[in-house]
Amino acid sequence: MARPLGRSLSVVAFALLVAAAACGRPARVALPAGPGQPAADAADWLAEATVHCATLRSLTAEMALSGRIDGRRVRARVLAGTDASGRVRLEALAPFGAPVFVLGADEAGATLVLPREARVVSGTSVEELLEALAGLPLSGADLHAALAGCGLARRTTAGGRAHGDQWRALVLADGGTLWVERRGPAARLAVAALPGLSVEYGAGPGGGRTVRLVAGGPGPAARVDVTLVLSQVEENVALAPDAFRVTPPPDAVPMSIRDLRQRGLLAGGAR
Repeated sequence: MARPLGRSLSVVAFALLVAAAACGRPARVALPAGPGQPAADAADWLAEATVHCATLRSLTAEMALSGRIDGRRVRARVLAGTDASGRVRLEALAPFGAPVFVLGADEAGATLVLPREARVVSGTSVEELLEALAGLPLSGADLHAALAGCGLARRTTAGGRAHGDQWRALVLADGGTLWVERRGPAARLAVAALPGLSVEYGAGPGGGRTVRLVAGGPGPAARVDVTLVLSQVEENVALAPDAFRVTPPPDAVPMSIRDLRQRGLLAGGAR
């Protein structure tokens, strides 16, 4: 039976945020330098590292978000639901009361509601909303893949490179690169990079997955550098179609994507 998303996810424990903060900012993944050598087995490494992605239809998770956006420290608790078609639901929770925002997106478009202020942004895409909220130009399908440990939604590869015995790099036709690391018998996707955007994977508290998103410039110049600590991850849960639809209250006042971008709820410190 398909289940609704918004109320079916439990509230993120405050202790998760405390644990994430105590661990400090994780180090960036150290990628090998140099051009490498042509490698016919790079695609095999990627297939091994992402074997679960081919059958992953949907995902729900509780996330502790922390880091910096536009030079400002941010921290938020977010409930997420995504699927491979690009449908998305995100709820940024407040310590008490109504969520800071609720974002829903499906084939018909994306809507953002600010329940505490009765404001709504509609008639746009999830990519525009995520860029306005957090400086992250991710499509719904790419967000789903990023949270699932799959890097990016399916793209055409244009060759592979070997960097010693430990690393393989898959070059993407759109200018990105997928970096796969092998330690011992297992291969893992470590970094998925597009021009101006990097998705990096690590281990969180208790061995859970962390997803680091860096956008808008190299190194310290990055406009966005946030880490998501995922917990309560459930995959291939049947989600009701209306889980991805957000209905604004009747008295909601329209808000433009330009106004939202200038405001930037997460950059403004959603907690």
